[in-house]
Amino acid sequence: MPDVIVTELRTWKKSHRLHGSGRPRKCRIDELAKPKINHQTIIDRPSVYWTDKLQPDTTLHVTFPIVTPRLEELSRPKRFYSTYYNECRSTPIWPISRASLEAKASPRLKVLAFPKIRNNIWVVDPSEIQVSKAAQLAQARPRTLELAAPKGKSLSTTEWYIAQKPKQRPPDFDRIYSLAMPKMLATNYAYDKPCSWVISDGTKNAVASKRILYLAKPKERKDFNEGHDPYCISLAAMRAEPSPRIYELATPKRVAKKV
Repeated sequence: MPDVIVTELRTWKKSHRLHGSGRPRKCRIDELAKPKINHQTIIDRPSVYWTDKLQPDTTLHVTFPIVTPRLEELSRPKRFYSTYYNECRSTPIWPISRASLEAKASPRLKVLAFPKIRNNIWVVDPSEIQVSKAAQLAQARPRTLELAAPKGKSLSTTEWYIAQKPKQRPPDFDRIYSLAMPKMLATNYAYDKPCSWVISDGTKNAVASKRILYLAKPKERKDFNEGHDPYCISLAAMRAEPSPRIYELATPKRVAKKV
């Protein structure tokens, strides 16, 4: 019986010591033995995204583009006729084949090889021109005469603006002189009252009424908190009767003590 208990304890220790992946779990003592992390130290974080890893330096990498054969062909400069001449024809005289010498042109080739005759109708001898009698006796209509008139020169924007602008008349100096003269004062114009003037006897002997004396006194203005008693309770508040709801809300809340 004791041997069975020992074997079961060993199997239980092995099963609890191993993790699901077969690796031994970290001991609690090892975790507690680690030094405490000081979070008050300022760590240099080079990234605005607050990463602890240093970002790789991408400034030293150079990308090498892959050039296709077609791009290489297009990037070459255009060859001149001399290059073709040197590659294809060594001399301007070269032998002609027997088939080219014995070839016979078709009727269509002969028609196409014949130069086209162009009659220049504008170069005509004036002595050979014959005008019909109807053309000689014809009378032009007003519309025909209007169309036969030469077209006027098209004006540019600046020229059109200058053409549309009316001509300036010579200045009227009499009007300018009349406007330059100072404005005349009206006959009933009242000048400003002088600073010193004669006071009448009625004003000197006048007696002010109670209303005038009340209005003549300056208004007393107090500060925001001047004369304010925060502990003074109004009569309306003293005579107020609270509702049952106010009594309910004014009752202190009972808090259960923790055991």
